[in-house]
Amino acid sequence: MSNKTGTTVPGNGETATEEKYEVVSENIRLPLAEVRMFEGQPRKFFDQAALRDLAASIRARGQTTPIRVMRLEKPVGKIKSEAVDGQRRYMAHELLKSTHLVATIVKVRDKKDQFIQSCIANFGQYPHTMLEKVLAAKRLHEEYKQKPSDIATVFVCNVGYIYSLLKAGEADIAILERLDPKRPENERLTFPVLLMLAPLPRDMQHKLAPQVAGTIPVYKARDIIHTATKAAGIQIGSGQNARTPRCDWNMVTGFVRRTSEQAGIFAKKPDEYFDAICASRTKGEVDRVVIELEQGIQRLQSLKAALKKRATENRTGGNGATNNAWLLEHKSAPAAERRAPPPETRNIPPVAVIPTEAIETRVVLKQPEKVRADVQTSTVQQSAKPERKHLTHKQRMAMEKSGGLLKKPAPREFPVPVDVPLLPFVAAPTATELRDKKRGYTAGTKIPTMHVD
Repeated sequence: MSNKTGTTVPGNGETATEEKYEVVSENIRLPLAEVRMFEGQPRKFFDQAALRDLAASIRARGQTTPIRVMRLEKPVGKIKSEAVDGQRRYMAHELLKSTHLVATIVKVRDKKDQFIQSCIANFGQYPHTMLEKVLAAKRLHEEYKQKPSDIATVFVCNVGYIYSLLKAGEADIAILERLDPKRPENERLTFPVLLMLAPLPRDMQHKLAPQVAGTIPVYKARDIIHTATKAAGIQIGSGQNARTPRCDWNMVTGFVRRTSEQAGIFAKKPDEYFDAICASRTKGEVDRVVIELEQGIQRLQSLKAALKKRATENRTGGNGATNNAWLLEHKSAPAAERRAPPPETRNIPPVAVIPTEAIETRVVLKQPEKVRADVQTSTVQQSAKPERKHLTHKQRMAMEKSGGLLKKPAPREFPVPVDVPLLPFVAAPTATELRDKKRGYTAGTKIPTMHVD
């Protein structure tokens, strides 16, 4: 029997016939020079590293997803089609210097419809979860014996990301399932925390997973895992990438600076600001924030005590008492009256005293006669650098070897200008005066005029 569309379907005592489907579109190979991109498309940023990864994937695997293009009503030179979706694939083909690409011809009503379809293609895709990526990379590596470089061409990413996925796949399956977004938030693991748990033994993974699950910060989870592994005598990795005391010191100073700056922002707010933000909150919510703030202040006090204890110790090699006295004075004195720290605090070596007799001064030549006489009678040794431009190379080498100094050339005397009588100023003749002089006219001569009857 047949349905309403005329397609034969199997019934009682009937055999199924070949079904016919409507062909909506087909993939074709188009010359790259005949396709142009959609200038009004929503994607504006194109990461060059990601484009290179996509080009490597197309080179290794081919173009598996065609771009969608529409035919132009009036071709513009060689260009006959315009893309609706797939500009990254188009740019990857340009990097590969391809001559053709795989495309699908679609029908677009107008520019509005073209822009809507481009938005759907760019923003309508839902990303995959980290659990799906880890399991897929693990299966490709273990079951299908794919190398990390080959898996990178499948995932269209760099090889380093694939290594992190494979490292996470080494964790126990029960720990991996904590990446599932369907798990409760307090049981869920983040991907960076899973990477820290993966190299541990299975029993330690199950022991530490509940402690580092949820919204716990990564640095706190790292400290928990580091403390547990150190207590168990387990060393993860070679230990060459461990943090140095300098790194920890930078972390502490950065934390103190950020805390001070952020607390200063709220400390400058007026009372009306806190009245507004607390107006819609219950008393229990405000009390909870106050309790957390008091706990934070206590922890900061502990940090301050630990640092203050080390600050009183002599760690600069100088006089600790002098340094502490300067610190106390520096804190109590106003900003305008604070003095520089003592040399013991700054660790500045003493300056060598140079005898005055060894100092060679160079006298400026252009000075009044009175100053020159005073300089000549001075006890300070005067010398000038030799005029090396008037010496040959042998003369310079001999002089430097013997350590001798040339005599300072006598100062150049400039004659004092005498009073010269000024000549009377004579103005240059104008063009009219020159023309009159050429015609024979002089001052007071009447110029003849012509009369026309």
